[in-house]
Amino acid sequence: MDTTNIGVEMTNVEALISDNCYKVPSYQRHYSWNKESLKDFWDDLVDVMEGYQDSHFIGQVVTYVNNGVQEVIDGQQRLTTISILLAVVLNKIEDIFDDVDGKPKNKLLTTRANIEELLRWDETNPSLTLQEYETGDNSIDDYFRGIFEGRTDLNPNNKDIEPVKNIKTAFNSFSSLIEDYYKGKKIVFPTDKADVIVNIFKSLKSRFILSKVFTRKKEDAYIIYQSLNSKGTPLKASELIKSHVMLQVANSDDNEKKMVQKNWDKISTAFGNDSDKITTFIRVYWSAVKRVVTVNQLFRSISEGINDKNKTLLFLEDLSEVVDYYVAMENSLSNKKDKELFNDDAIESMLFILKKLGVSLHYPILFSMILRGTDKDTQRVVIYKILSVFIRHRTICGKGTNTLEKGYAKIAQNIWNQKISTGVEITTELDDELLKSDVEVKNAFQGLSKETKKKGEKRWTLIYLMYRLYKEYGDFENIELSQVGLDNLSVIHINKDISSDYVDYIGNYALVENKLKDMYGENDIYKSLSESRYSVNNTISKKLKNKEWDTQDIIERQNDMSNKVLGIW
Repeated sequence: MDTTNIGVEMTNVEALISDNCYKVPSYQRHYSWNKESLKDFWDDLVDVMEGYQDSHFIGQVVTYVNNGVQEVIDGQQRLTTISILLAVVLNKIEDIFDDVDGKPKNKLLTTRANIEELLRWDETNPSLTLQEYETGDNSIDDYFRGIFEGRTDLNPNNKDIEPVKNIKTAFNSFSSLIEDYYKGKKIVFPTDKADVIVNIFKSLKSRFILSKVFTRKKEDAYIIYQSLNSKGTPLKASELIKSHVMLQVANSDDNEKKMVQKNWDKISTAFGNDSDKITTFIRVYWSAVKRVVTVNQLFRSISEGINDKNKTLLFLEDLSEVVDYYVAMENSLSNKKDKELFNDDAIESMLFILKKLGVSLHYPILFSMILRGTDKDTQRVVIYKILSVFIRHRTICGKGTNTLEKGYAKIAQNIWNQKISTGVEITTELDDELLKSDVEVKNAFQGLSKETKKKGEKRWTLIYLMYRLYKEYGDFENIELSQVGLDNLSVIHINKDISSDYVDYIGNYALVENKLKDMYGENDIYKSLSESRYSVNNTISKKLKNKEWDTQDIIERQNDMSNKVLGIW
């Protein structure tokens, strides 16, 4: 870092803003201060207004000077918050302007003129310009400028844009805090309110102090940005990663820069600009192609591995290619567009079940297969093996997921590195690395019990287990998983009036149609089972007609099931 190109100074808000043009670059995170951060800011200002502090230091602003415009590298949240509060001051001036005259009115006129001169929101080069929401979309900055004119209502084009909603929330919060201040001080008359408004402005502009760091080399600016956190919410890994990839193409031509921005926009938009979701997605990709790291390790690992322009372009191309698949899996392939990505009923239904079971550890393998162009037949075989590994490891044997995460990632990396590619090679490695043995699975299943739940992963686990077992016993013949409609089925106890040790055994459950559960449920098990279309239920109902269903029946049924699961999974 060339320190001769870096300047540092202490300044107040007025000097910081006056005659300067700040621009928030596209790689910066959007405005995100919450009500708690806004209240802290206001409380500090009140302390200054009331003389408890002579001045208050609110942190740093770091900028890169670029052709007369200062790109805000750090401190954009503070600058935006200060501007929003000044917009609220203007609004409060309008509220009482017609109700005062004489000296109070002159003070308000002067305050309004000073704010207009500082912010210049209606000029070509305002004091602060916020970043685009997406390339070519200025919705955030348009709304931001509008609040200085009193246009705070949302419209159909911006009502779902999170940073716009955050700006509106900040505006409303500051407005409410000023009204609360009036009430707390029993300030009723417009002339007294005018004094408060003027005091807010004077205290903010003159007695709120910042350190300003400005650079003339973009590389230095990025390095500083990566090492700092904003007051409020710490920078997320995805935000640091974005700044890093932008640095790698900082000296590229405009077409490459636009391509990088376009790919990042696609990724960001897919997650509604949610930094945490973007981070999780990138972590999955990194697990597939490099290694498993924690969220806290992710930025450092990527910054070390993606360290030139070509690697950056490939990194973003890969992320752009798999992002739609990731979102589709997260959505449980809930719409036509999601399903068309995979275009295979068997694959779709298995991914649907995995998601319903709460499983996402296999995503790295899917990413590697997609990026390496693995054919559908191989994908189908591999995904079923992934499902089998999970059912054996987690559902039946009750083992933790840490082994699965590392194991799936290792296999994904071998696919990525083209050490394995065929269905036989991949499934063999899954067997060798992760598949629990027949002996262990059979022993575990013989004592397996699961509680019933109305919704969630536990409910789906039971329904899927029972569906596959019923299919093994001859029901659902020639009906594939995608055709079953598992959400139309329920699991009920065959006998609840037995020892609590056995009541939740798998052998004491029956899979029935929802309409039968709603009609009879566990109040009349015989009718629930005898009127079912499934032969397994009809057989059990005949036993119930002749005698009670006891623990011995449950144990025998579960032992038989334990032999079946070895062939299923």
